Amino acid sequence: MSEKGLAKSTMVIIIVLLIAVLGIVFFVFNKDGKLEYFRLKGYSECEGVLIDNYNDFSKLVSNARLDKEMESTKTYNWHVVLEYFNEAYFAEKKVAVISTYADTSKDYVFSIDEVIYNETKTSATINYTDKVGGYAGTLDVSWENYMIVELEPTVTEVNFVMANKGVSEK
Repeated sequence: MSEKGLAKSTMVIIIVLLIAVLGIVFFVFNKDGKLEYFRLKGYSECEGVLIDNYNDFSKLVSNARLDKEMESTKTYNWHVVLEYFNEAYFAEKKVAVISTYADTSKDYVFSIDEVIYNETKTSATINYTDKVGGYAGTLDVSWENYMIVELEPTVTEVNFVMANKGVSEK
């Protein structure tokens, strides 16, 4: 291989490595700033609720017929619901849970957008999105899209605000 060809291939390798490293760095830093919450399906409605103990949470899982596994929106890892939110978890933390309806013909966009605490961290406002994303075809059953977000252990009150930012609501 000539010196010119060797220099060109070396330059291409350096550029590819630089792009890969920058991509990884961007992914890691962007990932850390993202709010983590968990998504899963259930088959019974749940108004926004604050849960501070395992017994209430396990009753909700049973009564709402929640899926056994949930997905993290930050890491995209799947977790078994009652193993992740176990008794030890509730000894130190609380969660907020909300469901949004999904009918048998639409695709929905739903997310927890932000959690805002008051100064004493006793009250939390959860801004969430729930909007129609388009026609998805006819499906057999409807369900509820559940979102679970971890809260500070000092929270005693939660306000849920649908923050669709001007998007047509369902």
